[in-house]
Amino acid sequence: MRRLMILGIVPLMLTAACGHATASEPKAAPAGGNGSPAATASRESQIYSAVLRRFLTTPGENAHLQFSKVYVVDHAEADAADPMKTTKSEQTTPIGPADQLTITAALRDVATIHFIPARDDVIVDRDDCPSVRDDGIAILLGRPTPADTGYHVGINGFAACTGAIWRTYVVADKAGSLAVTDTVGPIAIS
Repeated sequence: MRRLMILGIVPLMLTAACGHATASEPKAAPAGGNGSPAATASRESQIYSAVLRRFLTTPGENAHLQFSKVYVVDHAEADAADPMKTTKSEQTTPIGPADQLTITAALRDVATIHFIPARDDVIVDRDDCPSVRDDGIAILLGRPTPADTGYHVGINGFAACTGAIWRTYVVADKAGSLAVTDTVGPIAIS
């Protein structure tokens, strides 16, 4: 196993483009729009924002993965935190355009989020090692599952064949807003 250090997140300009990204150039969901994203934020977008914030800003929890771009798959999968998963799940939930806007706006101080239809859209071969293009990280989120302490949300962060992590976060109401409060279950690192 090779340890990678996080070098920081390169700030990127948001574009005004909207809609699905193409395989050649994923687009960032715009941070603006008609009305405040917070006013129309779904519970799921608030949960995903909390999970992504914690994952992206806590090197000890993202296995010190090195990345300069952040790609997030535009749907959640039930088994996102399963390291043995090899194919797309049959149980997916779309992260709709309004939620993408909310998530992007909530994380603009951390990174520009690029939503993509599939992780494979940003994978390139680097010396026989599948890697995320542009020194990026591809993130797959799990569907929020209600639990006694809030919600459990799986996450998989993939940077390269020797740079990936799977874990499950606990998200709960903390001082009036949703935040990651703990982790649960196994953690796998590649």
